[in-house]
Amino acid sequence: MNSFTVAVNAIIPITAVMILGFAARKKGIVSETSLNDFNKVVFRCCLPLSLFESIIQIDSSSIANPLLIGYCMVFLCLIIGMGILVLHRSSMSKAKKGVFVQALFRSNFVILGLPIVESIYGRENVGITSVMVALLVPFLNVAAVLILQIYSGKKINLKSTLEALIKNPMIIGAVLGLIGVSCGFSMPSLGSAVLASITKMTTPLALFVLGGTFQFHTLAENRFLLTGLTFLRLILIPALGLAGAVLLSFRGVELISMLVLFGGPVAVASYPMAQQMGLDGEFAAQAVLVTTLLVLGTLFMFITGLGTFNLI
Repeated sequence: MNSFTVAVNAIIPITAVMILGFAARKKGIVSETSLNDFNKVVFRCCLPLSLFESIIQIDSSSIANPLLIGYCMVFLCLIIGMGILVLHRSSMSKAKKGVFVQALFRSNFVILGLPIVESIYGRENVGITSVMVALLVPFLNVAAVLILQIYSGKKINLKSTLEALIKNPMIIGAVLGLIGVSCGFSMPSLGSAVLASITKMTTPLALFVLGGTFQFHTLAENRFLLTGLTFLRLILIPALGLAGAVLLSFRGVELISMLVLFGGPVAVASYPMAQQMGLDGEFAAQAVLVTTLLVLGTLFMFITGLGTFNLI
């Protein structure tokens, strides 16, 4: 089916760039020091500007169903809360707990959401998904910063947490983008061209660094965690999220958008954020890679099932 073909076309390039990064490190073309420096560039410059660019282009007149946005936020908060509660008594290190919880609720919605919706319903019907990106991505980034701050091992206090939020480059990019949209700001053509160039560089560079930091010898060490995380991320969470959405009478574009939001692979941006905030970057990289490799099959399964019951 066409939607499956688009999913393949979106995922195969992602995987290929990660493999290239891994091969470049193994061959000594790039060093671990260089990869760490590139990671700082991605986290502090490229990702915030990319997020700003994606938000500032949203048509402020677009109307999103408040129930849709509210349902998504409530469901994601429930996932976060359940993740924290379940892992509270676990013997897992805090560095891994933070990465695990982040992986449960943060998917590659921006990269896969729009292409899949466009392939099924056409470009003229991606407005709902675009508004979801504009409103939910900042929410996900704020939640991610809070979770990673809590599990960073540093003493938690309200002042330091707020400072971390205010100073986080991803949050700054999202807030500036939302302010620009609210004020009706129109980006000059030259500025748009500059941002577009940076945006085109962001994902490939993040994926290259991600692949370069991947260590196969630790994959066996984390195999049980990765198996559980993959089942939750790609099967159980989207199944629960879509079941609730169907009961609330969501259909079509809204349902497909939620499928990618709840059941997409772990977000690429989760790796640089985890590493920069002192958590287990290696585990975060493995979570992104494993879920990206396996998501093709689960997306196909869900899309086929939804189509069989005439829900999309």
